[in-house]
Amino acid sequence: MRVALFGLSGLVLTLTVPPGLLAAPPTGPVVETPLAFADQIRPPERRNPGEGPIPLNFREVLSPDSYPELATEREVEGKVIVRVQVNAEGLPTHCETLGNPPAELGGPTCALMLANARFAPKLDRKGRPTKGVFEQAIEWRLEDLEPLAFADSTARLIFEFDDDATITGCRTEMPPNAPHLGKDAIDPCKAMAIGAKFIAASANLGDLSQWELWTEHVFRTGKEEFWRSIGEGPDERLVSRLGFRLTMNSDGTVRDCATTEPGQDDLPGIPVSCEQWKKGLFAKSSDPTRIIHIVDIVYLRRKTPSAKTI
Repeated sequence: MRVALFGLSGLVLTLTVPPGLLAAPPTGPVVETPLAFADQIRPPERRNPGEGPIPLNFREVLSPDSYPELATEREVEGKVIVRVQVNAEGLPTHCETLGNPPAELGGPTCALMLANARFAPKLDRKGRPTKGVFEQAIEWRLEDLEPLAFADSTARLIFEFDDDATITGCRTEMPPNAPHLGKDAIDPCKAMAIGAKFIAASANLGDLSQWELWTEHVFRTGKEEFWRSIGEGPDERLVSRLGFRLTMNSDGTVRDCATTEPGQDDLPGIPVSCEQWKKGLFAKSSDPTRIIHIVDIVYLRRKTPSAKTI
């Protein structure tokens, strides 16, 4: 059993360095709690007097990356019920587990709660913050990692704008053999719309309606640096380029990973790293020296004039 899941249907865009269509790295173990997004479902200011503490940051506290290390090594799964004392400032002051959870999960879960959890405090009958108790069952699960059936492919997402950077069109070129497209993939045009508009508005092109924003997400085998010219033609303006070179073992695990763009390791806000790719699993191969390139390129491209009909 491996610790990571391959979730390759996500699309990521950062405002600091927009990487375009970026395959999500292995997402890690699964942590299930019905209150994981409590702060989004019901904002603290809408609570009723007498209501107990509400967690504000469970998404960060109980992320796949926080799976207890010893439990991961021993492949331990299970449910932990925590009882947390919360003061009037919303800070946890004491944590205990109920029942008999696995030792590899019980103590570490409480440690996570005490170190990182923050709450909207309990309200007394007059609506004033006071101390309270929070209880929650948390399910820790490890998922088997399914091999990623690799296929050379390029997925493209192309936006059009008017001169005010308003999106007027979006089209996709998504090959059916692309390994990063899952059945639950979200609509890329919707997922990338805010980032695309930000890029276009920052481009300082007076005739923006004559340009398109292209993002290309490329999977390729081989050692050629095929992507070096993409986005740098006479009618193209490169926005960003991120790349990874994976050296594979014959069993489909990643033996080595290196970034391919100068300065890429120092960029802020990049959601994917070599450490995450190393947790992945690809299809087996008889080639013990197989190289896989994963590259994401964002660039502006001048529209090709349409042929006129006489």
